[in-house]
Amino acid sequence: MSYILFDRLFLVAPVTPQSEAANAGWPCVILSDLITFRHFSHPKAWAPHSIPVGDGAAALAATAAAPMGSSGQSVVPVVVGGPGTVGSGSVVGGAIAQQPNGVVAPVVNLAALPPHLQSQAPAPGLNEQQHALSLQLAAETRLTYPFAVQCLQENGWDPVLAMGNFQALKAAGAIPAEAFVP
Repeated sequence: MSYILFDRLFLVAPVTPQSEAANAGWPCVILSDLITFRHFSHPKAWAPHSIPVGDGAAALAATAAAPMGSSGQSVVPVVVGGPGTVGSGSVVGGAIAQQPNGVVAPVVNLAALPPHLQSQAPAPGLNEQQHALSLQLAAETRLTYPFAVQCLQENGWDPVLAMGNFQALKAAGAIPAEAFVP
């Protein structure tokens, strides 16, 4: 027996005077109705400290002291999920790195990126790991950087899910031409 759970979110607002809803006696109207289905999660997954987290200072120091590639260019470590959950896509000009907190992560070699991505500044509000994931997705899919960021944001920064949804949308012809690098 398997369980599928859901969350439902209603966005409501007060009715405007003399509207049909006000005349019917309703105190509010539904502006948005969002339902999200998900797999069952054991209650212990929601317990405090159930997800192991590394030392933030150590991870920051590791990012600041990023290793140099063979060409002298710096490489950016990207932490993806947790141990053993590295994305399935190729790693652009990189390898697999062991982070100080034990998390295995792909390394993106900035020199191996397409020229238009090598000097790409991080989008506002992104941390280094999100920026590196965005660069990797943009290089693998030929999406422009802003569309790669959007794809990852809309997929919860899960690169495997983002790539799967990208491939499905591309096959359906649902991605506009301006989303791709010319």
